[in-house]
Amino acid sequence: TNIVQSAYSSAGVSFAVALFVLVVMTRSILLTISSVVTIMAVVFVIGGIVVSIGWDLNILESIIVSISVGLSVDFTVHYSHSYLHSPDKSSRITYMYKVMGVSVATGAFTTFISGAALCFAQTLFYYQFGIFLVITMVFSFTFSTFLLPSILCIFGPLDDQNEGKDDNQNETGTDEDSSSKGDMVAASVSI
Repeated sequence: TNIVQSAYSSAGVSFAVALFVLVVMTRSILLTISSVVTIMAVVFVIGGIVVSIGWDLNILESIIVSISVGLSVDFTVHYSHSYLHSPDKSSRITYMYKVMGVSVATGAFTTFISGAALCFAQTLFYYQFGIFLVITMVFSFTFSTFLLPSILCIFGPLDDQNEGKDDNQNETGTDEDSSSKGDMVAASVSI
């Protein structure tokens, strides 16, 4: 029970640090919440898979629980940062993919390959850590690349010039094309 409590407290501290870094980095509650939801989804899926494959919570698995938060944060933070620095909201998702897509995909691929190589190890620790890396990279990349942009299309923060205005109004207060959100969702799904 001490190991279980330690694992949960380590994951809680990791989430708190991630939340703090996201709030400081983005200065946007909506972007922070969207990012944390994505990170939590990854961690919950990893936890579910670890339980479903029958791993008992001992020292190795408690380490895996605590570092899964850290590994899940990486891609989400990169995408959130580039989303925040996009020139305008209508192209933020496309900008996010253009600026960080290759870097995130390359990072996920190389870490996935290193984890896959560990899956052939004879030592239990290396084998389990390899499985963990493969699972983490698959879901962290998938959720940060597809779930996060979908959430941001719906709940993403307004850009600075439009703060307080209706999302479909431009500088003059007239309605812009209402299909811009649909275009962003289509762009996030097609990429």
